[in-house]
Amino acid sequence: MQTFTINTEYDTYNNCTYSKKMYGNNHVAIQLFCEEGPLATLTTNIYGIENYPENYSCIDTNNCPWGEDLVAELGIGKPTGNYLSSGFCMYPVYEFII
Repeated sequence: MQTFTINTEYDTYNNCTYSKKMYGNNHVAIQLFCEEGPLATLTTNIYGIENYPENYSCIDTNNCPWGEDLVAELGIGKPTGNYLSSGFCMYPVYEFII
């Protein structure tokens, strides 16, 4: 698996990888790992995603504001142009192709 670098507002993380898992409703869950261990869950499982096919999920732009750029860089998903809201956040819905 390819490794990559993640630059956040807090630090730079090298030799990162990702793992595709599934939430309980069978939607995509992307977990990120770096040399030090688990870093973040790139996706979020929010109300409304069940109306989309199982290879769709929302990028957690609240906790991973760099998430959309990372997905584009890795070529693992594409934006649908749709958003789902939870609390005060609007999360972009992506179709994952991994």
